[in-house]
Amino acid sequence: MARLSAGVDLEERTNKSTLDEMCKEADDVSLITFLRGCYSYLARLEAEDRPIPISSAYLEQQINQVLELDRSPIRLRGTEVVLAVSSDAEALYRALLSNVDDAAEFKQGDIQIEMVVSTIQERLSRPGVVLVDYGVGLGRVLLGLASAGLFKNATYVAVDQPIHDDVKALAGKVGARAEFHEREAFLASSQPTADVIMVVNTLHHIPFFELAKQLAALLAKLKPEGVLLVHEMAELRVPEQFNIPWRVEDVHLLFNTPLLKPNLRTTQSRGQKVPITHLLVKVAGDGDLLGTLESNARAAWEQMKRRTLDTISELYRSKDPEAHRELQYALIANANLDLNKP
Repeated sequence: MARLSAGVDLEERTNKSTLDEMCKEADDVSLITFLRGCYSYLARLEAEDRPIPISSAYLEQQINQVLELDRSPIRLRGTEVVLAVSSDAEALYRALLSNVDDAAEFKQGDIQIEMVVSTIQERLSRPGVVLVDYGVGLGRVLLGLASAGLFKNATYVAVDQPIHDDVKALAGKVGARAEFHEREAFLASSQPTADVIMVVNTLHHIPFFELAKQLAALLAKLKPEGVLLVHEMAELRVPEQFNIPWRVEDVHLLFNTPLLKPNLRTTQSRGQKVPITHLLVKVAGDGDLLGTLESNARAAWEQMKRRTLDTISELYRSKDPEAHRELQYALIANANLDLNKP
């Protein structure tokens, strides 16, 4: 592996300076493969009653921490090297938008984006349709929409704080009429103009104390029969574990009111089998929607807090050395819940 990737034959050159030189010349994938090979060798020694000082999960964690610090777009997942996609915004920027012309390969087969696009496909046939991408991020949804032939007839409204210049460049390449709005200015206008408002992997970025206000403002922007589309992953990967994941029961509780008509379904990602929540919401009646959402947000926070404390307790009691990462995530989520009360 080292000879093919870095041009260094370790059978002839084995001193430390040579190894340092090899590490500088080899790419990340080659180095990860080398480290996995070292670990596999140690595993064979373990069969001879020689204990390995570290676990496989600890090795993966340490490798991924170095990759994160180096702003690498890849991560080690088990025995595979994978792209750090939507869960790592900086990595996605490097892999996706650093060259907009290369972005098309990311739009097909992404189960999250395929679900979003297929959900609103029928609405693209309506004249004058307006699609709002709330929390546009780095343009994943935009890329998926670009594969729909009728998207060029829509008005695409990108909302974020701020909007990256590369998203604007990408929007100029995919055909639809595009508008760009800063979040605060967009929320300040209450005129109902949207057929669909997409909140894709954005809910966990909204502070609890702002949640009801932002959602009420978004729902007020829907045309009659317009829909709010909420799409969330129930587990957040590195470095998104510093946010609080919304599970299906949390999303259901948040929108559980006679004032709204939610239509919820769940599935899971193909690779990591992460649970995914996919929700369509229509306004069903008049009333104090803001007050109701504030109450529901508090109830959802309390539900998350109880579940997180139960998870921490269970992981401590298990004394499982392989569970350290899950325990770390749960402790971070608990701290964030305390810092992010409704």
